[in-house]
Amino acid sequence: MIFETTALQCGYKNGSANALVVKTEPIKIQQSELLFLIGRNGSGKSTLLQTLAGVLPSLDGEILFHGSSILEGASIEQRPAFLPANLNIHIDLLGSDLGQLYEIHRSRWYQAAILEALEVDDLLERRIGSLSSGERQRLLLAMTLAHPSDLVFIDEPSSHMDIHYLFQLTRVLQRQCHNGRSIMISTHDFNWILQSPNSKATLIHDRQLEVFQPPIQLLDSEIFQSSFVLKTQIIENPLDQTKAFVCTSKEE
Repeated sequence: MIFETTALQCGYKNGSANALVVKTEPIKIQQSELLFLIGRNGSGKSTLLQTLAGVLPSLDGEILFHGSSILEGASIEQRPAFLPANLNIHIDLLGSDLGQLYEIHRSRWYQAAILEALEVDDLLERRIGSLSSGERQRLLLAMTLAHPSDLVFIDEPSSHMDIHYLFQLTRVLQRQCHNGRSIMISTHDFNWILQSPNSKATLIHDRQLEVFQPPIQLLDSEIFQSSFVLKTQIIENPLDQTKAFVCTSKEE
């Protein structure tokens, strides 16, 4: 067990009052796990990830990373890596400056294969302000996945990315987990989740975090259909015989 929570409550302090967003049962992350977090807009995915990463203080409960409080980690290796959905970066920074900020030169996870897979080599000497949204996302993902920590939280990595790079990103994530890293990702791309059948997925529904289970089970469950107001079915992709997600609105 590399990461666990107890009686965790996530939200925001408003003076003397607390605004609860998500309340969870114990979360336990093992080494080499790939986990997906899903939920409707405003369900609390970003709030939960910020709290798990130690960026946002919890309202209650305890978060332990390698047996120590997440708030006590002094070095960059002792805290999880975290990429929020919207990260403000000075537009005059070079791509290579991010590598120094993330201290990737100290990381065993830094590999040329990550840069090649996401095609960011040419972006390192360009200024952030000159990059398209997709180029910027690929660069940030590459730097986050090269971070020294062995636990990574990523909020909506598929935003702005071409589908080709999503396939590349999937391979990088699976390879890192195979090599001992643990990664939790929030996403709205349900077919992308099915590309990692050995992963686990969970749903935030009515401020509660459901149990982790194989993606194919969650995406075809009654609670998922109720939460997203969908009729769903898992079918076989005729191109490669993998599983695919199809749906229609229950309101039609």
